[in-house]
Amino acid sequence: MAVALELDGVAKTFTLHLHGGTKLPVLRDVSFVVARGESLVLTGPSGCGKSSVLKMIFGTYRCDAGRILVREADDVFDVAAADPREILRLRARNLGYVSQFLRVIPRLATIDVVAEPLVATGTDRDVARARAAGLLERLNVPERLWSLSPVSFSGGEQQRVNIARALLPERPILLLDEPTAALDETSRSIVADLIKEAKRRGAAVVSVVHDQEVRALIADKIIDVMRFCAVRS
Repeated sequence: MAVALELDGVAKTFTLHLHGGTKLPVLRDVSFVVARGESLVLTGPSGCGKSSVLKMIFGTYRCDAGRILVREADDVFDVAAADPREILRLRARNLGYVSQFLRVIPRLATIDVVAEPLVATGTDRDVARARAAGLLERLNVPERLWSLSPVSFSGGEQQRVNIARALLPERPILLLDEPTAALDETSRSIVADLIKEAKRRGAAVVSVVHDQEVRALIADKIIDVMRFCAVRS
């Protein structure tokens, strides 16, 4: 299978500016590859750096060393060396991201929150909204909520909106940070099915999943991030 994503010798140290600039090494020599159609699950105890790995791939965190290579056709982009504009372009084309918290523009209707990534890449708004509606329905987000902002939704409803927004554009790389947290059993099963469908269309998936049942359903390989921990107990 063709490689979609490669991390090579990636390291991260946080600088604690409120504590006199203290340096806190977190990760070192993070190295792995993910092929198209493959799902990698990151495991390890809380605080070991799992979410930080996803944020470095997405370009939210800068890494201190190493390369983060995203392959697109015959081109290779290094997120670690890219400037902010290049990262934004890369996100629009290649990277879908589900964070642990939904961040949206207040008062924007849920259906437009989900449709916006498609609209931003040139899809007709009515077409994008129709596709968004189909995915929201599948995720059991009630239609009566679609015209409302999701900021006042329950945690589980917000997470389903978060998932719909990330999965709708069918980007080639998906980064999922606890996508099934706060979800009921039925919703977890639906999300697992959506991830498996993304894999079948060729998406490379990197996720943090603590739910063992979901992990068993979606994981092709599992990496314990403790092996990359910069300071081990």
